[in-house]
Amino acid sequence: MQIEDKYILAFSRSDLSQWLVHFCKEVIVNNKKLDHFGSLLNILEADEIYASCSEPIRRYNTFGACCFYDIPLSNYHEVIKTNPSDRRGYGIIVDKIILWHLGGRPVIYTDNTTSINWPESERYRLVYTDLKKVPPVDWTHEREWRIQGNLKLMYFECNRSWWWPCVENEIDSKTIFKKFPNIDEVYVIELGKIVTKN
Repeated sequence: MQIEDKYILAFSRSDLSQWLVHFCKEVIVNNKKLDHFGSLLNILEADEIYASCSEPIRRYNTFGACCFYDIPLSNYHEVIKTNPSDRRGYGIIVDKIILWHLGGRPVIYTDNTTSINWPESERYRLVYTDLKKVPPVDWTHEREWRIQGNLKLMYFECNRSWWWPCVENEIDSKTIFKKFPNIDEVYVIELGKIVTKN
């Protein structure tokens, strides 16, 4: 078997995915609290995922970063049930290769988070990790990717769809189709597939 074939075979593993997902959290916008679905609608209205400016991210980079899980679509249920960050099944799924071309990268899990030890251009990727602590500080289960700053969804010229909204149920997909005429496809977790506007 040629090395190219082995490489392709390696990426057929069921624990790998060509997609990344940004799961929404509850947010406050204009002094109004938005639930997870409201947060997704806010992203779709803005055509942009806003960077997280949480302290662990801004500590290393003032622009913040958009964060994504690197997990197969078939594992979304399990991640939603087990994640400690109160994420639900609402978000944006993006093509990993295209996010890479836009500057997205896997995070760097490290206990060496002293800023001067890292190039400024890489600091947004740092996630403090300490497996020697009891209990350990360990976020590796997220298989996180980040892109610095906000991520505009509509500006990127691409000859195919490179992102989709993700919702928990079919009713919410119908709400998106009605509210956003330009969106033709939504990934529905309860169905385990992309549904198309009728």
